[in-house]
Amino acid sequence: MELRQLRYFAAVARHRSFTLAARELNVAQPALSQQVRRLEQELGVELLRRTTRRVELTQAGELALARATRTMAEADALRAEMDELRGLTRGSLTVGMLPAFGDMDAAPILAAFSAAYPAIEVRLVEDTLVEALALLRADRLDLAFALIDPGEAGEGIAGEKLFEEELVVMVAEGHRLAKRRSVRIADLDGEPLVSFLAGSALRQRLDAALDEEGALRSPALESNHINTLRALVAHGLGVSLVPRPFAEAEGPPVAMLRVAPRKLHVPVSILYRADRARPPAAEAFLTSVRERFAVPAPRRARSPA
Repeated sequence: MELRQLRYFAAVARHRSFTLAARELNVAQPALSQQVRRLEQELGVELLRRTTRRVELTQAGELALARATRTMAEADALRAEMDELRGLTRGSLTVGMLPAFGDMDAAPILAAFSAAYPAIEVRLVEDTLVEALALLRADRLDLAFALIDPGEAGEGIAGEKLFEEELVVMVAEGHRLAKRRSVRIADLDGEPLVSFLAGSALRQRLDAALDEEGALRSPALESNHINTLRALVAHGLGVSLVPRPFAEAEGPPVAMLRVAPRKLHVPVSILYRADRARPPAAEAFLTSVRERFAVPAPRRARSPA
């Protein structure tokens, strides 16, 4: 039995999908399936019940997942302690990332960190907010960037707000609203929506804004890829609410409208487990991010005398 097999099995169990698990782990799906099958053969039981539509855990799978989770946590803790003894000459961490926009661009952030710590391996996972929070709670992410205030992340999750980004409405150049400089959310009542995937922070922000104004939702097209989303808007298939840098970036021509009478903003934060000591590599990455965005480290609460 290999630790790799346990990680593969846990990923499939978490996503209930071999395809999504392979994408998260950045491995070929046949290789992942083969390793999970070998694990089942070695244990002599079926861990996953496969159907044409989804994957479900068997009773043995539930027991194995609980044990595998503890085993992986112990292995990660051992690796972190060894990294600390080596003085951060090497190590690894997994970071939940956002689509690149404005100052939130993975490439320069990673370039700066890799220049300071060239032997630390950083793995990126791009997912929706709901999935990123689940991965944090399952100790499958060390840190995660998110478009949410840390105080809204829920139990067990803490973090630090890095900056805020203005939200704007993006429409096709020939749209009836395109000549305006600003628009009310209520003006989107009944408009076809091009939105980010359900579970993403930007989708939640759009839904909340529409609810606040009593605007009706019409059938929507969804994508978490900004290039696809922008192209759909540019071709007149709907309107969208996006961070301003998305609308200002190069791509198919669109019109950008500010939200009135009150601007909308979305926080950009980095999140982590509130009840876990971070391994040295994760602490170094967090320090690098704080320095990049000029965010002071939070003060630690003093212990009572």
